[in-house]
Amino acid sequence: MKKNEKKSLLIGSIFIAMFAVWTVLILTVDVQPLGQNGTGIGFAAFNCWFHHFTGVNMVIYTITDWMGLVPVAICLSFAGIGLVQLIKRRSLFRVDADIMILGVYFVIVFLALQRNEL
Repeated sequence: MKKNEKKSLLIGSIFIAMFAVWTVLILTVDVQPLGQNGTGIGFAAFNCWFHHFTGVNMVIYTITDWMGLVPVAICLSFAGIGLVQLIKRRSLFRVDADIMILGVYFVIVFLALQRNEL
């Protein structure tokens, strides 16, 4: 493995470890039922302080709400790419493996979201 590849792998591993630690901290440190419908919030004291400090800004809320459609558009574009490949190549097994894996991932995420809605 080249030096640059090792460095990239190390940096990626560090970021994954930091993400895992942050997730555990959010789930365990100062969790209080202060969210909508009594949902638990990690780092509740800081989050509530910051919310009271900044208040509610409906313009920013609307912007971030509409920006939530950007990932959906990206998912649909990759689904379109996969559909075009399926039509042109006339076989599911000839569609690029990366597109297939991404499609399976999107289905798993969609099913997980549907399960949480129940």
